[in-house]
Amino acid sequence: MAPNYHYAGFFLVAVMLVLPAAAERFEVWYPQYGQVFEILMNTHCSSQLDDFRHGNASTVPLDFLGGGDEPSRLIQPLVLCILDNTPEYIKVAMSASQVLLGVTPTILSILGASVEESALLFIVGRRPVLAWLLALGSPSVYFNRAFEYRSPFEILQGHQERINIHRPRRTWAVAITVLEYILAALSMVNMGMQTWQLGLRTFCSVWPDSYFAPSLWVILRIALHCISLLLVRLRIRRNFNGVEAGERMGFREWMRGVLGRVPVFDGFKSATNMELSPCVMQKQADVETFGESKTYVCLAWLLHTLTVVHILYGTLTFSSLSFIGTRDAISVLGRFMASVLTCRVILMYEIAGLREAYLENNGSTEVTMITQVASTKSQPGLW
Repeated sequence: MAPNYHYAGFFLVAVMLVLPAAAERFEVWYPQYGQVFEILMNTHCSSQLDDFRHGNASTVPLDFLGGGDEPSRLIQPLVLCILDNTPEYIKVAMSASQVLLGVTPTILSILGASVEESALLFIVGRRPVLAWLLALGSPSVYFNRAFEYRSPFEILQGHQERINIHRPRRTWAVAITVLEYILAALSMVNMGMQTWQLGLRTFCSVWPDSYFAPSLWVILRIALHCISLLLVRLRIRRNFNGVEAGERMGFREWMRGVLGRVPVFDGFKSATNMELSPCVMQKQADVETFGESKTYVCLAWLLHTLTVVHILYGTLTFSSLSFIGTRDAISVLGRFMASVLTCRVILMYEIAGLREAYLENNGSTEVTMITQVASTKSQPGLW
């Protein structure tokens, strides 16, 4: 196996894609009631708008009885003025939108992939760039029963009634790879643009002085993905470069083996070939599993706790957004679902191909034997 090196540049590009140039707040609205808010703001709230855009916080009085505080000293009078002049009919519609947006993180978590599946594509499938694109294009994380963790080895085993994925021709494999990257990149950009527009075109009562709260929900997915990579690595590894089954290989040994056992050029070429090929095209997938360790249990609890926090943060943030109509909220949810489902389909195809490569290398009769041995192995050290 070839070196992965460090994908710091990819991290930077991925984060920057969700940070397009910021526009002035309260200049662009969602279309359903945007014209109404624009007229109300310019007609009844011109002084508050001028204070918000050009005023000094020290010269604007703090409306403590109106719910204002220091962070919202400039924006609270403007929002309060718009709401005071907004018809009750529109307020009811905005309340329904808040309910719909509030359940969006939970809906997306049901549709999204599990952390084990996305980490397997990185660790065993050796397609880290695609794995990161899919993680950012689908920031929701599937959450099963609390503190129950599915073994990565069970995912590779599958079941007897599974659909076999046949290895395509080379031409079709190239087309599939290109399509995967295009769809994954579009999903990531769509997710970033939707959350960024939510921050600019609405008002978040939780973070009144910031429009970055919805985008932060997407970026926090990076932390969950990093922890899941480490967690899956504690249970499974892909043997390569002469590493024998059962050989102890902690994190330092693993990196040394990756970076030092092959020439740099050959390693880069091998890594590129695996990254740019569907997992079903891999002819061998020699993996080794390990039993649970104390480190694994602690990290699993941490990951599940952070997953709950991630869902709660998304629910709290999205349910506190104002100035968005029901039709606009449905459109946002639909685009979110499109990105999540697209990434889910791509990941499931890659996991199915990886499963075929694994079973082709090990055989169905050897799977049970490996499972029994793996349960008694000691976990390799991290360091």
